[in-house]
Amino acid sequence: MVENKANILIVDDDLVNIEIVQTCLEDEAYQVDLSLSVQDALELLSSHSYAIDVVLFNRLMLGGSDFDVLAEMKKIPSLQYIPVIIQSVQAQKDEIQEGVNAGAFYYLAKPFSKGELLSVVRTATKDSQHYRKIQGLLDETYHSFTLLSSGSFQFKTVKDAVALAGLIARNYPHPQKVVTGIRELFLNAVEHGNLEITYDEKTALNGYFGLHEEVERRLALPEYKDREVSVNLVTTETEIILTICDEGKGFNCQDYLEVSPCRIMDNHGRGIAMANLMSFDSLTYEGCGNRVVAMVKL
Repeated sequence: MVENKANILIVDDDLVNIEIVQTCLEDEAYQVDLSLSVQDALELLSSHSYAIDVVLFNRLMLGGSDFDVLAEMKKIPSLQYIPVIIQSVQAQKDEIQEGVNAGAFYYLAKPFSKGELLSVVRTATKDSQHYRKIQGLLDETYHSFTLLSSGSFQFKTVKDAVALAGLIARNYPHPQKVVTGIRELFLNAVEHGNLEITYDEKTALNGYFGLHEEVERRLALPEYKDREVSVNLVTTETEIILTICDEGKGFNCQDYLEVSPCRIMDNHGRGIAMANLMSFDSLTYEGCGNRVVAMVKL
């Protein structure tokens, strides 16, 4: 695998489209694998899941549907969280929602430019690498943490948010399922909550890899440096309740609980929806949107 780059699996039966996409990705030093059929893709993923970071599907495949293989991927633990990008000429709301329900949170509407392709691939790659990293944190935490029945925590930085997400996830019966959702809620509380980075600002910052620097800059500013994210965890006989509060102004949370077709090709904006759909049994924002309660049934 190329250092700091991802391995992309292209699943397509259009040789012209394959050549165009493969050239664009290899020009950016991505390593590319190819599958000309859905079945070949599933076999490759099953045997090389450790080496595939992102899967790029053509929406309509001869001999099968990408949604079929998505359903199969969800049955295999090692494949469940590999980001899937759908290339489609049918960028209609119903078709996009069908893909989202199947687990595809990334879309490319044909025809697309090289810049649009690389932007979505970078987003999916980042999410894949973050997931692998946080899964490693699960292995490093102590199993005895599952004895915790309640606890309160505070943090300020992105680094502490990621570390705490891995720690808290160990309290759940299926930590691999919830850890990404917890991480996304924690990051949202820091970046959009306490540091008040707007959606459009983050879009621009991601475009030139400036998000990390801007987060660090704002963390040092007098108006933000003392803000904390407060976390409360309660485990009962029937459920685990995680409450997260930031000190920001809040936001219109209803717009982000589902993946919107209007934002499907943006370079971020899926975290809350992914947490809602994949990690928790319920996700409820309270007040102005700076307090969220995530519940998992036992």
